[in-house]
Amino acid sequence: WDRAAAAHRDDAAAALDAHLAWIGERLGRPRYRGCPQIHVAAEFPDEDHPARLVARAHKQELRRRLRGLAARLGARRPDDLATQLTVVLNGAFVSAEILADGDPTRTLAGMTRALVAAARA
Repeated sequence: WDRAAAAHRDDAAAALDAHLAWIGERLGRPRYRGCPQIHVAAEFPDEDHPARLVARAHKQELRRRLRGLAARLGARRPDDLATQLTVVLNGAFVSAEILADGDPTRTLAGMTRALVAAARA
């Protein structure tokens, strides 16, 4: 994340595209098994379990970073856009294995562009 963000400090749209590119590449890897944090949350349902707390913190940090991008992209309600983008990315992490014949990067880019456009309108 940090490497893609640093490469596009002055262009939020390019930063988002760069993030989607590395995420899509990861999703398209052979034998990709989904998001480790989502797996941990499913395996450790106790809200106070240390592993689940780490997984939650990771997901909250992702949303925080997406919120910063949403604000830089000019979203009218950056919190809402950040939540929507988080859901899209988590959905991609969970679905990649069963939807393996698609292009994850293209799919993510199309969905996020639609959400960003709607958030700016």
